[in-house]
Amino acid sequence: MKLTAKIAGIIIVLFCFVYATINDFLPDYAHNTWKHYGGSPDQSKYFNASQITKENVNQMQVAWVYPTMDSVFNFFSPIVVDTIMYVMAKNYSLVAINAQTGKEIWIHANLQGLTRRGINYWESKDQKNKRLLFTLNNTLQAIDALTGKSITTFGKNGYVDMREGLDRPVSSIRRMQSMMPGVIFEDLIIMGSAPGEGYFSLPGTLELIT
Repeated sequence: MKLTAKIAGIIIVLFCFVYATINDFLPDYAHNTWKHYGGSPDQSKYFNASQITKENVNQMQVAWVYPTMDSVFNFFSPIVVDTIMYVMAKNYSLVAINAQTGKEIWIHANLQGLTRRGINYWESKDQKNKRLLFTLNNTLQAIDALTGKSITTFGKNGYVDMREGLDRPVSSIRRMQSMMPGVIFEDLIIMGSAPGEGYFSLPGTLELIT
């Protein structure tokens, strides 16, 4: 019994040591912005709003309303960068809205097939280059976050074909798009996808690839 208790004590000490070691390497997100899908890079969906308490929550009022002007049901998660909120509205358009006043800043229309869950925001180290990145059908695209205009120097004429570079014929992939916006790390965008892994199979057959 004493031996078991001693082993348990050693395990607890080791666990605390490992946790403390790993925790030192984990970034300390302030959770006071919403620049990413899910709020912050850890996608915790948490916002630190300590100024809102159970004593004053009943005093909150609607600041503004922005009509979407459509009946589209979507799962889009807006992001907020500085004072600009980016939302989907007006029949599959990406819209920039002043988060303080609700005034429309710009609209980038005709984006049916845009990533269902949301978009990514990226900026250069000097903050002069600010972009919104998203997938649309088989492509990855970038637009200027301040003007809403397509960045034609991105990829080939503003598009990156996500079917390329997969070591298979592009024509064999009907659709290549992630339902999630992905994650940006420095100058990289990391995305999941649905490339149709079973494209080799013939009708009426089963295949095992090892």
